[in-house]
Amino acid sequence: MGHELVFRARARKDVHNAVQWYAAKREGLGGQFLLELQRCLGGIASNPRRHPKIYSEFRQARVKRFPYVVVYRPLDREVVVMRVFHTKQDHRKKFIRK
Repeated sequence: MGHELVFRARARKDVHNAVQWYAAKREGLGGQFLLELQRCLGGIASNPRRHPKIYSEFRQARVKRFPYVVVYRPLDREVVVMRVFHTKQDHRKKFIRK
């Protein structure tokens, strides 16, 4: 039984921006990004504590083939996805609320 994934607004915006950017670069690439992201999220949902802590109770998992990480916080029955973050950005921005 997997945990329910709950996306913060910022994480949804991150995903939207990434898909749009990749779709503009090459046909089908946005879909490929989404597929790899879904695989990553499936792993998180099935075992949210397997990825390393990066700050307090926050953890992150890498998205294969793309320079992104999923920053999340596991709770009892759900996982809160905080960001889908491009690894070339300043890592301190992971926790800035906008």
